[in-house]
Amino acid sequence: PIGMCCIAPVLVARVLAHHGVEVTVGSDQESEAYPYAGAAGAIASFGAKHVVKPLGEAHVDVANRVATSTAYMCNTAPIHEIGESVEAMVEEVAKMVAEK
Repeated sequence: PIGMCCIAPVLVARVLAHHGVEVTVGSDQESEAYPYAGAAGAIASFGAKHVVKPLGEAHVDVANRVATSTAYMCNTAPIHEIGESVEAMVEEVAKMVAEK
């Protein structure tokens, strides 16, 4: 399994695009909260799929065994919410590890 958060899902999108990987960096609409939402466009340009997710949720691409979350891509969230985002991703990776 692969787990990535913040801007790192762009890397897995680039490497695994030919497998139809799905990832999230949170929003695909730039705003005060998501000033780096343009990363979703980069993900799409590689041929991967960006999935819009709220900060506290991870996206799991079951087929490719990849879990991603927003984390610091959200510019306005308090630190504990960033931590919850990372924790959601880690929990999903742990589930995949347990499944083998």
